[in-house]
Amino acid sequence: MENIFYQSGSAKNVFELQGIFDMPDRYGKGLDWSQYLVHDAASLVLRYLKTLPEPVIPFDCYSLFIACLSRDAATKDTMTSIAEFQDCVINLSPLNRQLLLYLLDLLAVFASKSQINHMTSSRLVAVFQPSLLSKEPQSMTAEDHELAASVMVFMVENQDHFLIGLTGTTTGDGANDVTDSNEQAM
Repeated sequence: MENIFYQSGSAKNVFELQGIFDMPDRYGKGLDWSQYLVHDAASLVLRYLKTLPEPVIPFDCYSLFIACLSRDAATKDTMTSIAEFQDCVINLSPLNRQLLLYLLDLLAVFASKSQINHMTSSRLVAVFQPSLLSKEPQSMTAEDHELAASVMVFMVENQDHFLIGLTGTTTGDGANDVTDSNEQAM
């Protein structure tokens, strides 16, 4: 679908979907999507992320992630930057880490189809970056947004290097899941 995260879904449908996904026991599992458009689902994902109290990478981690890309950028190779980002990702809380890795994978999938959907890494990050990596909104400058966007583009384009410490497992209902290996040991 072209421009999937740029075109808004129906406000009515998004509100309805939000209610369905907030409803216990099923939280949207088994939903019949036939009455909804893909833009409704995309808008729901963005709404969810925008309502989080902090970005997926918490405010106090902003400087650590920015430093990975900006420190000696001219002389550093890609693998060194990847290793520095891996350290930052590992140090996120398990929930933030899993959500970040899931979103990086999702964005990389959409970016890989940019010839069809026109959603390059840069365009995707333009939509998602404030919900992924940001300082407190009142302290973000234009330069801060550019740095955060550069970090997120790098992470999306190299996302396959960040699936560290994760192993596939099966949940009780047979669905594939990704679980932190440290959590499995507990």
